[in-house]
Amino acid sequence: MKASEWIDRVKTAKGWPSDYRAAKELGFKANTISTYRASGAPMDETISLKVAEALAIDPIIILADQAMERAKDETARSAWAGILAKLGVGQEKTPTPSGEGVQTSWRKRRDSNPR
Repeated sequence: MKASEWIDRVKTAKGWPSDYRAAKELGFKANTISTYRASGAPMDETISLKVAEALAIDPIIILADQAMERAKDETARSAWAGILAKLGVGQEKTPTPSGEGVQTSWRKRRDSNPR
């Protein structure tokens, strides 16, 4: 899942109306979110941990997901997908704060735009 999608999920869960508010509440600069949205860059580990805490989900899920986003080749992406599967997170699902999976479209988007 793209970093901006994780941020949007936090905003929805917390009821924050803007990227500025999300950045302020999570403790980083607002232009960081703008960079994620513009470039599609994955979150670093520090921000991934803050997002996991805000969503009340296991941080390893977001850390592994963002490592998979950073992976340069399909072998590495497959390895990370395997780790997520072992954690009980399917390739097409990511957990919500309640722990239930939600269908996402990140996999289709990745396949249509290889790095």
